[in-house]
Amino acid sequence: MNKTSKILITVGCSLFLAAGTLSFLTFHAEGESKISSSEKKELAQSWAEAWKVRDGSIRTSIMSADMLTDFRETQLQENGDADSTVIRWSSPWVTDYDLTLKGEGIQIDYTYTDSTETEYSSSEFLGFSLRQGTPVVSVFESLNELEIKP
Repeated sequence: MNKTSKILITVGCSLFLAAGTLSFLTFHAEGESKISSSEKKELAQSWAEAWKVRDGSIRTSIMSADMLTDFRETQLQENGDADSTVIRWSSPWVTDYDLTLKGEGIQIDYTYTDSTETEYSSSEFLGFSLRQGTPVVSVFESLNELEIKP
């Protein structure tokens, strides 16, 4: 084998290894940054159930760090206790909710009732990101506040 052949084989092997490494890194990065629809729905269901039972600790366990900071600040302002995890009021109460995939997020449509059997509704939008490789809720937007259903 001559010197030129050895150089070509060495360059060829190097390119093959580099392409393989680049391919692996690209696939690996895409796999880590993608949050599946089922993961989003699972998080949204936990979020909605927490609202239904007034348990903010469920929500804090699935929030991004920024959302958790905002939540604690709101709790301090509204309840005088940053560590309080009680959310929502006792009436009207959530009777049902629907989850709908909207773009990269999920819309939650809640139905409520009270002791007079009046029905109410509200909607919110959740967005998602990864926290140390784990999917979390990172965006919350109220789409419409509590209103009486027509």
